[in-house]
Amino acid sequence: MNSALEAWKNPAILDAQFRPHYSDTMGFHHYPHALDTAVAAEARAAAALEHGIPVVIEALPSAGRGHDAGKHLRPGLEHPFATSEEYAMDVTRKILETLGTPEEIQEASTGSIATTNPNVACNTPTDICLRQGDLTAGGVISPEPVIMLNGTYRLFTEEKQAKGEPVPVYYEEPEKLIREFVEFGGRSREILMALTEGLTLGDHERDEEGRDFPEQAARNIALLKPETMERILGVSLKSIVEHRPVGVQLRLPG
Repeated sequence: MNSALEAWKNPAILDAQFRPHYSDTMGFHHYPHALDTAVAAEARAAAALEHGIPVVIEALPSAGRGHDAGKHLRPGLEHPFATSEEYAMDVTRKILETLGTPEEIQEASTGSIATTNPNVACNTPTDICLRQGDLTAGGVISPEPVIMLNGTYRLFTEEKQAKGEPVPVYYEEPEKLIREFVEFGGRSREILMALTEGLTLGDHERDEEGRDFPEQAARNIALLKPETMERILGVSLKSIVEHRPVGVQLRLPG
């Protein structure tokens, strides 16, 4: 069925183009996360369009797949860009140009990738959909604390890997793991607070319990407070470490 699609709209072709730019060694920023981000972002965009919000939904399949391209590479050392987002934008732009993508779709896709950096503000509803999709794929609005904290744990292991440091084994050094994980969680909390500030598309995105994206995200981000993390890790460390993500869990209506 997809064979009749233009190349830049064909999921199989997009996958073939983007997948080589990811490393399976990454515990979080691997290609399945990119696909989950695309799925969640498109779901948000579809809901926004139903309410008259102008989203360039055609840009999100490539933006989701491309937003973490090259995340395993060190900026300024293994590529010439200052940030990983700039590298991902360059990869995405080149792929979309090769596939004959309209210029406006290229701009919307790469522009939204730029805003996955917490230091860059979202400027359009398309940007917001991608950022919401990225955070949803990371478990930030999951109602299950284990899922939310597992996402943070996988980011923690990535940072350790990048520094060449071993991750304390939970059943051998639980106190050390909790101490280092809590410290990382505090830093992650600051980043997530910046990423989710004002990140809303309107009241229509409230879920069946009456919570909107910022409220639900804020509730989960609060789990990263040191005293809260210590309490949860004290009883759920094994479950959090051993949790295996099975794909994005969409909890908002779409």
